[in-house]
Amino acid sequence: MFIDLRKEGIYFLEIGWKLVGNWIDYAWDDVIDMIKKLTKAKNDPYDYSFIFYTQHRLFWAKRDSSLYLQHNILKKDKEIVIQIFKKHFKTKFNWSGSDKKH
Repeated sequence: MFIDLRKEGIYFLEIGWKLVGNWIDYAWDDVIDMIKKLTKAKNDPYDYSFIFYTQHRLFWAKRDSSLYLQHNILKKDKEIVIQIFKKHFKTKFNWSGSDKKH
């Protein structure tokens, strides 16, 4: 799945405990910094599609069986992301229908 996303220029990132704990705002700041480094700050970080989760949410996913992802998916990439996730997760994948960018 990660390779499929990368081929499409979509970043999939994990944010660790030490960086954010339970504060999602800090996670966004860390992701923006990561995107700047990965793209060598060529454009605004929000010009790239990215998906991320925190280790905090991964820990709770083991209890409630749902891993909630945060994202900035550009409209041009939305269908690609949905297709890739459905391919890998089949019926376990659920899109909330959100079209909002952060």
